[in-house]
Formats: sequence, C-alpha cells, structure tokens
Amino acid sequence: MAAIVRKCYSDFSRLLAPFSPSGLTTLIGAPLSVFGVRWASKKQGGSTGVRPRKHRGKGLGLKIREGEYAQAGSIIAIQRGYKWHPGAFVGTGRFNTLYALEPGHVRFTKEVIRPHFRSHLYKCVVKKIEPEERENVVRTFVHVVPEPQVGRFKLVKMI
Repeated sequence: MAAIVRKCYSDFSRLLAPFSPSGLTTLIGAPLSVFGVRWASKKQGGSTGVRPRKHRGKGLGLKIREGEYAQAGSIIAIQRGYKWHPGAFVGTGRFNTLYALEPGHVRFTKEVIRPHFRSHLYKCVVKKIEPEERENVVRTFVHVVPEPQVGRFKLVKMI
C-alpha cells in the first residue's frame, strides 16, 4: 500500500513541477501557493438598499432665538437660501449664514421687501414670485438691538 501511495505522490509531483514555488518565483518574483486562492462563489454580505442609511444632519436653523443675547460675530442662523433676511447689525456669510455684527439682543420682524432689481435678493427671492404678488412681499428679518453704549462719548461741535 505504501508503494502505491509513493508512486501516486511522485506522479503528482511531476505534474506540478512547472508550477512549483521555485518555478513561480522566476515568473512572478514571489513564491505562491500551489492551490492558489479560492474565491467566494456566493455573495456573503446583505443588501444595503433595504436598510435605512443614517446621515448626520446639516445643522441648519436658528442658533440664537428671539430676545436672546448675541455676542459680536456669533452665528444667529444657518440657512440655505433666504428663510431669514439680514437686518440691522446682522451680516451675511457663506450660504447666507446670519451673524451678529454688534453685541446685543436678537429681534425678528416681518417687513415688506422691495429690493433693487439688480440686487442678489431680487434674483433669489422676488423673481420667483408671481408678478401680481411682487408689490407686497413680506419676509422675516433678523435684527440685533445693540446694548446702550456706556463710557463712550460723542463728539460735540465746538462753538
């Protein structure tokens, strides 16, 4: 029985001689296994289309509410488009982010908007509204009411 096994092993090794690790190193440069890599025949992961994808929110919205105190430079609202318009002592940053220019309390008002037809507000807001309704376009404006100045003086004309 052992002789049969030795004969089968020697025949098998003769068949694999061209694919021996020393022969493959000359072809590829690195020794490889005789049997190679077995690839998966079935997909093993579940489908991702069924499961809900969880994304972080964009962080849009009001950051400082009506009546709250805002430092100079603090963000009042992050928005895409113009949900709130900049008013007194309020600046506009990238993506129409509203921020306080002076320290003070935040106030919201509803006002009629009549921008110049060449301005950015006209192109973004008023142009999208029907021509009949363009006269009384009411929008929400954000204002910062600054603190009263204490310890500062005003220049007075000399007589």
